[in-house]
Amino acid sequence: MKTHLSFLLAVPLLLLTSGCFTPGASPDVTFYQLRPSPVQPKPMATFDDILVIGPIELSPYINNSRLVYRPTTHQVAYRELHRWAEPLEQNLANILAQDISAYLDSQTTIAYTPRVALREGMHSLRIRIHRFDIDEDGKAVVEISAVHLEGTEAVRNPILRLNLTGRPEGTGPEAEVEALNKLVHEVGLALSRELAKGME
Repeated sequence: MKTHLSFLLAVPLLLLTSGCFTPGASPDVTFYQLRPSPVQPKPMATFDDILVIGPIELSPYINNSRLVYRPTTHQVAYRELHRWAEPLEQNLANILAQDISAYLDSQTTIAYTPRVALREGMHSLRIRIHRFDIDEDGKAVVEISAVHLEGTEAVRNPILRLNLTGRPEGTGPEAEVEALNKLVHEVGLALSRELAKGME
């Protein structure tokens, strides 16, 4: 009788540990990536020097793979099942480099990576992302500041401060990411205008 009871207790345990017994499947995670602008703009100037976009520094609350939203003015929440497909700072640097390269007719605008060594004669835009989220009213918010450096010396500090908002055209994370993506393109345009202004 004791052996029979031990066998009955062991069977459910075996099923659980072998993975055969699954009370509910885990929900899938959806991954997102910011994309370059589909529109090829008319260049506003020509920038011949090497221009590095980055490093980009994220505020700690968005230095995270999850999409961020604000249920209230002071609360910050994360979409556990909706995440960035790559580090957000690298994705942003790549998109801004492509946008600025097109606006400034530059063949030498590149996104910063840790392998890029900033040296004398090279220009760079150091960018801090203060906000990159969906606010309590459902609007996309992007807030940035940027410094223009030549080598290690600031040319203009800050070159730009921006606080942009946009209403998603639809509901859900896909529409929210698209709204944030559009604001990133606005950042690229604004940075390009400031750089072009400095060349006048």
